[in-house]
Amino acid sequence: MKANSVIVLLLLTVIKYSSLWAQPTVGITSGVLNPTNATSFTVTITFNESVDGFEVGDIVVDNCTLSSFNSTANPVFTVSVTPTSDGLLKVDVPAAVCTATTGGASNQAATTFSVTYDSQSPTVAITSSETSPTTANPIPISISFNESVNGLLLNI
Repeated sequence: MKANSVIVLLLLTVIKYSSLWAQPTVGITSGVLNPTNATSFTVTITFNESVDGFEVGDIVVDNCTLSSFNSTANPVFTVSVTPTSDGLLKVDVPAAVCTATTGGASNQAATTFSVTYDSQSPTVAITSSETSPTTANPIPISISFNESVNGLLLNI
């Protein structure tokens, strides 16, 4: 066998088996709005290839608990998230908690998923500089909320 043939054969072998050494990547997503007042929601953890050894205990959380871990669609996993208090919730998959099914490479760390949980409904105060009864037209009013709100529309 010529030297060039040996180099090509070795190169093809390296290319064929390089996926065995690639670390699985992982992403964490959810359809929940941010901020949210949902008392429970689902996150989806997706690896770019099938993995071995990934369990609910590998998921790191802050200000929430996990339940209903589903691993039947490997490399896609789902888990229910329940907030423990108002504030920032975090769900993370650290590096090296599982390995690629095709080889021994450990996973890369995920980008931490976070969402703000706000269980308190906003309060509203409606006031006017006019006294009642009044003949003013229009009547000036002020609407004040105790926190930022979305979706308030003026319907005249």
